[in-house]
Amino acid sequence: MRYSLITRFAFPYIILILAVMGGLSLAVSYSLRDTYTDNLKIRLMGETRELAKDASELLISGEISGMERLAMEYARLLNSRATIIMADGTVVGESQTDLEEMENHLKRPEVQSAIMGEDASATRISSTLGKSFLYTAVPIYIEEKITGVARLSITLTEVETSIRSLNRAILVATAVATLLAILLTFLITNWTTLPFRRLSNSINKMKNLSESQLTDLGDKDELLQLDHAFTSMSQQLQSQIDE
Repeated sequence: MRYSLITRFAFPYIILILAVMGGLSLAVSYSLRDTYTDNLKIRLMGETRELAKDASELLISGEISGMERLAMEYARLLNSRATIIMADGTVVGESQTDLEEMENHLKRPEVQSAIMGEDASATRISSTLGKSFLYTAVPIYIEEKITGVARLSITLTEVETSIRSLNRAILVATAVATLLAILLTFLITNWTTLPFRRLSNSINKMKNLSESQLTDLGDKDELLQLDHAFTSMSQQLQSQIDE
């Protein structure tokens, strides 16, 4: 097999480019996943605070019956699941399940943290719907007293779908960048090795090699041709000196 000077120079760089771009793609993919999840959690937490504020106003006005409507409205606007829970764990507003089917939520970890006065988040499987959710929960205050918990959640299936779309975009960008880098490597290598190849061709012409010798050299790369040419010329010079 004939390995040209271009191939010898370019091949190691191509391997290096593939390794670097592959590693970079994986690193960016994992980093993007964490960043996307963190940003989603921050956004969901901000929206949950708004839900808690609106729920507090309804409780102050005594419109507990309006909690269901409020939960449905937030769920529709934010494309998420909204739940409003009283301090004793009773669900008074729920966007995806009938209230009569909702069990007491007091033991939910994010609800427990919110009742303690903390903005909380959790990733777990919903015991009501049997799906994995990202939850954010915020305490509902009335005159600095915690009277309930506002909670928003989004299925991790939606999160994974968004992350897969981002990963596909990263892979496409990486593939394009890799192909451009490989093309540039060949162009630079061709330009760099051009003097060597010209020198090799010139020496072969100066030697006036026979057709059979040129055929034999055709199976060698440029460096071997150049080495063969110098060796042959050295032998010819030595023969002339000896004569």
